[in-house]
Amino acid sequence: MSMVGFVDAHCHLLHERFKDDLPKVLNRAQEAGVERLYCVSGKLEHDEPVIELAARNKGFVFPIIGASPHDAPAMSEEQLEAELRLLEANATRIAAIGEIGLEFHYFKGELERKAQEKVFKAQLELAETLGKPVVIHCREAGEEVLRLLSGFKQGVMLHCCSNATLAAAGVERGWLVSQPTLKSRERQKIIAATPLERLCCETDSPFLASVRGERNEPARVGLAYYEIAQVKGIGLDAVKEAAWGNVKRFFG
Repeated sequence: MSMVGFVDAHCHLLHERFKDDLPKVLNRAQEAGVERLYCVSGKLEHDEPVIELAARNKGFVFPIIGASPHDAPAMSEEQLEAELRLLEANATRIAAIGEIGLEFHYFKGELERKAQEKVFKAQLELAETLGKPVVIHCREAGEEVLRLLSGFKQGVMLHCCSNATLAAAGVERGWLVSQPTLKSRERQKIIAATPLERLCCETDSPFLASVRGERNEPARVGLAYYEIAQVKGIGLDAVKEAAWGNVKRFFG
């Protein structure tokens, strides 16, 4: 039997859908055998609260902060500077910078996309300076993300990756490909094509519940592990051991 538990490599515990029962959510995750949660801010105003939440749950919750592509278009020069200073000041406390990247599904305008690119590049440069890995959000912007990451030397995790071309390019570059709890044919193809030493699992909770409209939570991350075991025709323990090793190497 595997000696390691599940890891949720990407969740949003400060989302308002968790505000009434977060302690219970954390308890349920532990009861379900989850040993680590990587909590992503997702919003600028959540950066510092995420660091505080991790400090209160040391060894169980690990913080990931950064300016997401959803926030980027509305950010002023001053806000970007403040964010970079915050990242620098907390470099030893955070596990990675994220989720950063490009979101072209919801943002169609050229100015919005240029703003996203500027914020993304600034954070990549800082991650390089600080020696920090990055967690990437990429939707309908695969080519652009690959171009911007072409010279990047630190670790890269493709969060919730559902683009087979992007996943294959990531594997070639030695990146981690994170698979969520939500099943899809495309994701099954990605799992089949991605070596075990490049995979990890996440809930992206409260999002991506298997039942539309329901709240997802870290206790369910095992679903992603079972899916990998099934698609690859291997035991669950083998997936747990591999994911644990991958995440530890990635976050250091």
